[in-house]
Amino acid sequence: MKNYSGDYYIGLDMGTASVGWAVTDPAYHLLRAKGKDMWGVRLFSEANTAADRRSHRTVRRNLQRAKVRENLLKDLFKEEIKKVDPNFLDRLEESKYYLEDKELKDKYMLFNDKEFTDKDYYDAYPTIFHLINDLMNNKDERDIRLVFLACLNIFKHRGHFLNESLSGDGIGDVESLVKDDLVYQIEAYNDTVEEENRILLSDKELFIDALKSILPSKTMSSTSKELELEKALRVASSAKNTKALLKLLCGLTVNISVIFPHEDADEEYTSMKISFSSSDYEEKESKIYQLLNEDEISIFETVKKIHDWGVVSFIMNGHKSLSEARVEMYEKHKSDLAKLKKVYKTHIPEKYDAMFRIMSDNNYCSYVGKTSSDKASQTSDKKTRLQRRGAKCNLEKFFNTIKTDIKDIETPECEEIKSDIDKGVFLPKQLTASNGAIPYQLHMHELEVILANASAYLPFLLEKDDTGLAVKEKVLKLFEFRIPYYVGPVYNDKKHNAWSVRKEDGPIYPWNFEQKIDVRESAEQFIERMVRHCTYMTDEKALPKDSLLYERYRVLNEINSLSINGERISADLKKDIYDDLFKKGRNNKKRVSKKRIREYLVNEKGCDRDVEVTGVDDMLANVLSSYGKFQDLLDTDTLTDSQEQMAEEIIRWSTIYGDSKKFLRSKIEDSYGENSSCPMLSKSQIDKLIGYKFRDWGKFSREFLNLEGADRDTGEIMTIIGRLTSESHNIMELLSDKYTYKETLEEKVKTIDKTLNEITHEDLEGLYISSPVRRMAWQTILILKEITDVMGKPPKKIFVEMARSEEEKDKATGKGKRKDSRKKKLEDLYKACKDDSKSLLDSLSSKDESDLRAKKLYLYYMQKGRCMYSGEVIDLGRLATDDYDIDHIYPQSVVKDDSLEHNMVLVKRDYNNNKSNNYPLPVQWQSNMKMFWKNLREDGFITEEKYKRLTRKDSFTDDELANFVNR
Repeated sequence: MKNYSGDYYIGLDMGTASVGWAVTDPAYHLLRAKGKDMWGVRLFSEANTAADRRSHRTVRRNLQRAKVRENLLKDLFKEEIKKVDPNFLDRLEESKYYLEDKELKDKYMLFNDKEFTDKDYYDAYPTIFHLINDLMNNKDERDIRLVFLACLNIFKHRGHFLNESLSGDGIGDVESLVKDDLVYQIEAYNDTVEEENRILLSDKELFIDALKSILPSKTMSSTSKELELEKALRVASSAKNTKALLKLLCGLTVNISVIFPHEDADEEYTSMKISFSSSDYEEKESKIYQLLNEDEISIFETVKKIHDWGVVSFIMNGHKSLSEARVEMYEKHKSDLAKLKKVYKTHIPEKYDAMFRIMSDNNYCSYVGKTSSDKASQTSDKKTRLQRRGAKCNLEKFFNTIKTDIKDIETPECEEIKSDIDKGVFLPKQLTASNGAIPYQLHMHELEVILANASAYLPFLLEKDDTGLAVKEKVLKLFEFRIPYYVGPVYNDKKHNAWSVRKEDGPIYPWNFEQKIDVRESAEQFIERMVRHCTYMTDEKALPKDSLLYERYRVLNEINSLSINGERISADLKKDIYDDLFKKGRNNKKRVSKKRIREYLVNEKGCDRDVEVTGVDDMLANVLSSYGKFQDLLDTDTLTDSQEQMAEEIIRWSTIYGDSKKFLRSKIEDSYGENSSCPMLSKSQIDKLIGYKFRDWGKFSREFLNLEGADRDTGEIMTIIGRLTSESHNIMELLSDKYTYKETLEEKVKTIDKTLNEITHEDLEGLYISSPVRRMAWQTILILKEITDVMGKPPKKIFVEMARSEEEKDKATGKGKRKDSRKKKLEDLYKACKDDSKSLLDSLSSKDESDLRAKKLYLYYMQKGRCMYSGEVIDLGRLATDDYDIDHIYPQSVVKDDSLEHNMVLVKRDYNNNKSNNYPLPVQWQSNMKMFWKNLREDGFITEEKYKRLTRKDSFTDDELANFVNR
């Protein structure tokens, strides 16, 4: 090797978990160095996304913060509790241990007084809810330890913080959920689907009354509630999706594809079943969000809120507090159990032990998770014999067992048991999955009442310190405080990785949080890290999806593909359609249909009634909804420049801070409120703004849409958004060679301009690539560095092979698929063909394999000798002439896809010229040729993907266009 000074090549086989390499001379002879052949494999673990680590970290931090809250509560009560019972908090801390493992060998874990022990406590308060209820309704003096235990339990079970606007009762107002959200969302959804798939719930008042009377009812089962809602709303039996939505509302299991049917839905979507009341709902929720579109997600979220309102109303059952309702449930369970035991003892004593004394699946012992019978287990260990936590119990099977056991017993008790089981109110438990629907406001209300009553006999609760806050106020602030997600973790030292910005050093508490932490600066740093990057200009931040500018781009990009009577729409007519149908009249929330455009052309532009509108879907996908919202808010038909600028800022803030209404309100008030330097909004307008939903990020940045480029023919320079406005070209056409935008982008895209030895891992961190690709690239760079170091100079050539995707591999062997001979493939297809194709088979037999390498000839036989767009017979003798073209179904102006199997077809030149760069194919062609295409697919001549591309009726979405660019 020391004597070798010539050129050399490096071959690389790059994969996500390994990189194979070899070094050869220009004649491809393997070289040697240090006595070894220069080839090998570098193995490394595949990089994973941060999703798993993030979820574990979130759980860990939540547990840590809960522990901190409880310790702070203990600190606030500690000194006063020690005056009464010095060891109380220590016993409480050790209560989870067995006696032999405790440092304090007290017999009792809570109360160890001579006149009041744990036995007395549990006799007085069988559950913690009995204690909370007593402290709320009885103002007599109570032991401080009882007050502390009640507060501690409320802290441990705070409830959810999903709806900050709920009133003190914590139940909420179903009217606003229906009137302000669901009905509008359903109207928007119905504008996008065929008539038979529309959700029929338009009578707001009737719907609200039905929900109020039916959902909280304890006299009906979930199925009965759904049937009663159908009856009250007069839902037709044929409205399957409406009925399914009502089932979902009532907590029943439904197939999500019945509510929101999708064309060409895959098996995963059609088989997805979900229930808000099922234990696996949270596992399925994220998947549901991936499968639904934006309109469907809005409806789904509101239906979940209404369902939760019904659950909370059901739990409260008309009571003033949650603990009062829980006490009633306890008493109900107690009486139900006594009734059930009596039935078993009296009528079926031989089944009594199997139901109440033996720990087995799906009986009462497993239902409550314990048994106190000596017959529970054969073991002599009393602890094991008396209980088994986490016992398995299928609720449906448990209740079915009871109904089966008592089905032949005709007594009033048995009828009551059967009726309660059907209604879902038999043997109610305190801890169920439905507790997830309880908002923190219910617990907050109880805490406030308890502290208010206790302040009369525990004066320390009213004592203030140097913060100016009483202990009672600190407890309440501690309970309702949450660290904003955009501030992130906060620490009292500098050893941790956190982006929160400090104003002052020192411990952080809820009552000094804004004094110690610069919330706004922390939020800005969070935004810089989390906002999506532009698809084209990766150094720039993307616009909010609801931005006025981005909505304008989406609408223009869609309507610029319009064709009127087969001709591309003129710029002037396009502008009129944009102004009159999308921007004016405050109809911006409703989607524009092809029918509405046709009516506009006839009524306003004097076109014939049979005018043909093509190039867009029957229902256009994009609207100026944000523009319409601000038109309504500001009571104007056209927004001024300053109003548009304000709207853009507010939409951006709302997209970022939407989950923190308080912070969002302060941002708007400080910038545009009545007392700001630029007063543009009243308090009522700000209240309305807070209720608007702006979320998600677009694909493009403001810098990209304002990128300047020239028309190569005229030399005219214009921005992308300006050209979309004044001309009739879509974004892909603007990025073609006719304009200079592509070259300008290439100049602005970030590249690594370093030698191989200068490249560091940090250089890759700034690139917009996934973690597995980044690791693969870095491992490859390390190999190249080592080889060039050994060889003393860089290689002449580098050959790279990327790992094949799983879709390209043979499922049986895991190896790359071996392609069959084209001739053999065609012969097999024709031999299996049922129609009369003998003449084509005969002509095929005279062709060589080399002949079929010609794309036109291969496609000729794959299309059974016919034009793919007209079905006319192709003259084989003139195949090589200009009479016939190979056309790309997906236009080349959109995506570079030269796949014969999926994207290329043989057509008569006239049809290719008429199609131009439009997609989807003209409706008339699809109507005439669909049966022929279907036969080709069924006979195996075209793939399922090619068939979908030929028959698709929708234009490309923004996401698809961005994916094409990425690819």
